[in-house]
Order: sequence, then structure tokens, then C-alpha cells
Amino acid sequence: MKRSTAWKRLFFLAMADYSVVIAARAERHLQDIGLANADRYSKMQRLGYIQELRSVIRSLDFWPKRYAQVMIDGHAYRRVTHKAHLIFYTVDDAARVVTVEAILHGHMDYERQLTGR
Repeated sequence: MKRSTAWKRLFFLAMADYSVVIAARAERHLQDIGLANADRYSKMQRLGYIQELRSVIRSLDFWPKRYAQVMIDGHAYRRVTHKAHLIFYTVDDAARVVTVEAILHGHMDYERQLTGR
């Protein structure tokens, strides 16, 4: 019984809250997503979608390593998918900070977007 309790304690310590920061580039991506498809979707629909993305981003404060890690040009990113978009972020365990680096449409060449090549 004690072993189970100790494991649970370690499990929750490993997932303790992180701060979430949205890089300027990712913030611009959110703005672009909000402006895109203005002819197809109402302003309320677009704002609702942005709120959904922000909710996914906020959820990264707890157990940010639950999503897949991808290596792109020697950099380790984590990636979470929300509908048509991919959210790329990094995790700094020492500082307990998650940094959202980019929010890209799933059909984009995200490797090129992240590396600038």
C-alpha cells in the first residue's frame, strides 16, 4: 500500500503546474487564424475557435509532456493537434515553463515554418 501511495506522489510531482508563455510569433499566428476565412465564417465562429485554441494552450500547464515530441532541425518540440491546427511548444523543466512557439495549419509545411528554410 505504501508503495502505491509513494508512486502517486511522485506521479503528481512530476506533473506539477508549469507556467505557459505564448511567443510573439505564436501570438501573431493566433491573430492570423482569427482573420482567416472571414468570408466563410462569422466573427463569432472565428473568435470561438481562437478561444478553443487558447483553452488547449492553457491546459499545457499540467503535464505538458503528455503530447508527442518531434525533432525538427535538431530542436525538440512537442505537438498537440486541435482540429485543423498544430500547436508546437517547448518544455523547460528546470524553469517549469512551457513556451508555445507556433500555431500552424495542419496542411502547412511546418518543418519549413519552424526552421525558416
